[in-house]
Amino acid sequence: MPLVRTSAHKEVNYAVLNPNGKETVTIIHGMFGNLSQFYLSIGPDLAKTYKVLLYDLKSHGKSSKVSNGYDLDSFAWDLVALWDALGISKSHLMGFSFGALVAIRAGVRYPKRIQKITAMEVPPLPDVPLQKTGDYTWDHFLFFAHSLPKGVIDNFFSSERKLKKTYAIYEYIINQTSFIEDNNARKPLSEQELGSLQIETLFLYGNQSICFPELARIKPWIKHQKVHVFNGTHGFFMDKDNKVAELMEKFYGGHPLQEEKLQEARPL
Repeated sequence: MPLVRTSAHKEVNYAVLNPNGKETVTIIHGMFGNLSQFYLSIGPDLAKTYKVLLYDLKSHGKSSKVSNGYDLDSFAWDLVALWDALGISKSHLMGFSFGALVAIRAGVRYPKRIQKITAMEVPPLPDVPLQKTGDYTWDHFLFFAHSLPKGVIDNFFSSERKLKKTYAIYEYIINQTSFIEDNNARKPLSEQELGSLQIETLFLYGNQSICFPELARIKPWIKHQKVHVFNGTHGFFMDKDNKVAELMEKFYGGHPLQEEKLQEARPL
């Protein structure tokens, strides 16, 4: 997969599926993931119609290591800088988990660059601040890894080499960058910010996900929205990739969607 140098930071690892697609869909993975989360799942299905751009966030995958700029505004600017470097003037956008927060912030900051947004599993703010930089160990990483979707867990633990490589990324971001400071300074998504999001947005959640209660909190504040709730956990897309891609394709293509009735949030 190629690397491109951008104005935001050194180099970004990216992949393009169906480069001749008439419209672009850009996919943002979650924190401590990489573009492979969607390279073999939703990406190929969307690429039957769209040009699909996947990329590794800073310090993830094969993108350059960067010591600072882990706030949402910086991630949103990284995305725009990538589009500029690749000559993409406008794109649909899909973000998963932390990537969904980046997608929403990009929609607020750069609305002229975005057509429609899919925000999948927008997470709540952590209940307590993260520990100080340097306190995170191999045991913390293993606990984090086992909290991920099953498909991601299986991928992480498929080989000792891959597990150690993933830990190296986790350890660098947690212990050697401004991630903890920037994350602890982050505020919950507010009525003001969500109310200023004028781009039509599709929210996707699993009804058994730890993130699901956040949907009930933010739903009244979104002006241009559709909601679809799947039966599943945080990683519901791993075994429902065809259905998720089909729903996104209809949404981006302007086809009517039947809005799912918002189910009662399950207690954490």
